[in-house]
Amino acid sequence: MLLLIPEHHPHPSQEGRVQTFKPGDEIIVKVDGKDRKTVIDANGVQRFATDSLLVYLHKRFNIDLNRFKIDANGGVVSSEDHMRYTVETGVSVDGFCDLFPDAIVENPLW
Repeated sequence: MLLLIPEHHPHPSQEGRVQTFKPGDEIIVKVDGKDRKTVIDANGVQRFATDSLLVYLHKRFNIDLNRFKIDANGGVVSSEDHMRYTVETGVSVDGFCDLFPDAIVENPLW
């Protein structure tokens, strides 16, 4: 068993609580009101579930995430599409919160 201790934005009611999870466990979080599946990876990190097609395209065409962010900020790509792409390529929940600080994330682990 891995111990997963919330690191990012712990909810005051859960401070000091330790919850036990193992790799492969699935947890549903809400992002801006939408349910998103997350999975605990082999290192105990909570990541959004991936879309295999997007992961393939990302790897196959070596998509530059910095350029993608610049394009999203410039309106070439919608911020919603940028957020969806980021989530569906398996970013960690903490990493997502760093990239999208205005997103409302409800995580039962916090």
